Amino acid sequence: MLARLNRAARLVACTRRASTRRASTGATSQEWKAAGLGAHWAPPDTALTEIVFVQAGMGCDQHGTAGASKAATRACRQAIEFNALPYMETLLRDRGYEGRADMLLKVEIGVPEDLVESVSVEDIRAMFPYGRMLPVEVRAGGPGIPS
Repeated sequence: MLARLNRAARLVACTRRASTRRASTGATSQEWKAAGLGAHWAPPDTALTEIVFVQAGMGCDQHGTAGASKAATRACRQAIEFNALPYMETLLRDRGYEGRADMLLKVEIGVPEDLVESVSVEDIRAMFPYGRMLPVEVRAGGPGIPS
């Protein structure tokens, strides 16, 4: 798993050097896919029983042409971008799980009320390199600031 994550990091670095302008949605998910990584949807009966850590991010779409999906994926990317969870693998294995692939991810997104339906939960799922994604909660609550 560590080798695949290192490969993903190298792919990210190479992609950033090769292209100074990147799309906000999809680029990260393509990097994870190329490295053989990516979060998957958890079975419908899966429940979260304990919270081990919380990450928060903020995203914006200055031009606002893509609904709230672009801002939501940027927020997810920012939340995980500079984190290292070296003990997570051990913690999960000690609890009987196979590793990071079994980690449950609960994502809550706040967007302006009129844009709740515009968020693509598939784009949100694609931002995470591993884990089992619980249903993404998109709710009214994010600010809409006109430019």
